[in-house]
Amino acid sequence: MTGIVWILLQKDLPLFPDPGFILFPYTDEGDRFGNGTSRVEEFTMLPDKLIMRYSLHGGAQFPYVGINIGKKGLFFDISGYDELKIKIDAAKSRRLRIFVLLYIDGISDNSDYLKYLYLYKEIPLWQNEEEYTLPLKKFYIPEWWYGINNISENDRRLQRDFSKTVAILIESEAAFPLNVTDTIELKGMRFSKDTTHFLLFTGISILFYYFILFIHVVWKIYKNQLVKRMNNVIIPYKFLEVEKWEDPALKRIIEYIIDHYTIPDLSVKKVSAACSVPTYKIPVILKEKFQLSFPAYINSLRLKEGKRLLKETDMSITAIAMEIGFNNISYFNNLFRFIEDISPKEFRKKSRE
Repeated sequence: MTGIVWILLQKDLPLFPDPGFILFPYTDEGDRFGNGTSRVEEFTMLPDKLIMRYSLHGGAQFPYVGINIGKKGLFFDISGYDELKIKIDAAKSRRLRIFVLLYIDGISDNSDYLKYLYLYKEIPLWQNEEEYTLPLKKFYIPEWWYGINNISENDRRLQRDFSKTVAILIESEAAFPLNVTDTIELKGMRFSKDTTHFLLFTGISILFYYFILFIHVVWKIYKNQLVKRMNNVIIPYKFLEVEKWEDPALKRIIEYIIDHYTIPDLSVKKVSAACSVPTYKIPVILKEKFQLSFPAYINSLRLKEGKRLLKETDMSITAIAMEIGFNNISYFNNLFRFIEDISPKEFRKKSRE
């Protein structure tokens, strides 16, 4: 329960606007693959948005400008979050690039930004959404990063440790034309926990719990009714007169069962043959008279006799089980506990207190 509350109450991690993070522009000037001449012509931070006006120019192999978002200090931890949510728009660009930079032990070098692990995702501005949700699991390492750092894709050191996040980069569209001015407006940016699947799982779990509870209640009601019916069965022992039954077939069935219920393999077929009553009719007659199936009626007689023997004799429980028609002591014990909610041994002890 504590874990559920923690997940539901976990706060988002705001990057903008938030005074704990530093935002600054960067360009391709001094790029190792050519001295770029792209320019940031305006970089204005307002209380509710950041405005960056820029233009790309030649010089670099792949011209670019961007916004660097980092925390005071080297790393910040986003390992407890699943997605990046960003409110951003551009006057002319149809997409923007976004990178999550991670420090990787044995690879990264704080003096070389390209030694950090770059995880890349595209922001699809053409969708014109108010807020874009970018799952972290869908960020991938771009091909150029492997080549620049001469690292294989199968290098075991490439573990995504989001507790050592260095920066978030928002970068211009790769195919944006040169010498054209564009304006980016950043209105909000935060990391959050995706609770969709968790809430769905929780909802299903709650429904399943109440379903099981419902089944349990229904089963309890059924069991109580069954026990009540079985306990209401009267055993007319041989030395008593059998009740005067209106239905002759019922009389023959009851008399035969009373004389033979201790036979372990007593079946509907045997009763049918002995009483000259069709097989299909016997369960129907018992159901109408006692609201019990054939096996339940037989077991009710056996258990009543078993309880009498437990109270009045010192016979072993195994001997009693065999005497009343159970050739399996485990089945007798389980059935007895099911009906009486205590074991035969506990019943005997309690009846003699």
